[in-house]
Amino acid sequence: MGWSRFDDGYMDHPKIMDAGPWPELLDRRAIEHCAKYETDGFVSRSGLRRIGRDIPKVSQRVLTLLAVGRWEAHGDGWMVHDFLKFNPSKVAKEADREENRERQRAHREKLRNGVTNEVVTNGRGNRERVVSPKIIERCRRCERLSMDCDCPPLGLVGEQ
Repeated sequence: MGWSRFDDGYMDHPKIMDAGPWPELLDRRAIEHCAKYETDGFVSRSGLRRIGRDIPKVSQRVLTLLAVGRWEAHGDGWMVHDFLKFNPSKVAKEADREENRERQRAHREKLRNGVTNEVVTNGRGNRERVVSPKIIERCRRCERLSMDCDCPPLGLVGEQ
């Protein structure tokens, strides 16, 4: 799932104010489209058909965005100006996903090996203590480790 960053001053930006409400909607949709499909700010003609739905006179809105400098002509489409200044690139997102996969794989491997109470981060410095679901206890009957015990489980009426 993609996400995009918007500065809280986006709607007050002079280029957006000069463009007007319909081009602003088209620009906002373009940014969300680029984030979702990881195009690094590129809007293709087919992408424009998708994001331009229900916006009257889409061609005029594109010309307006070009005129105010929000979009730039690029090959067979357009680039959203400064998209990569505020949003991560496709390469950065893939690297982040790979880093997260490796971190999670290493953590799961520790759990499989019986390591408990490890501190896990989300890759961005947020730490939380995670208690492994494999709690190592001793059997109350034979005193062996619970994972090595052959005793039937306690809790039935009449059992000691």
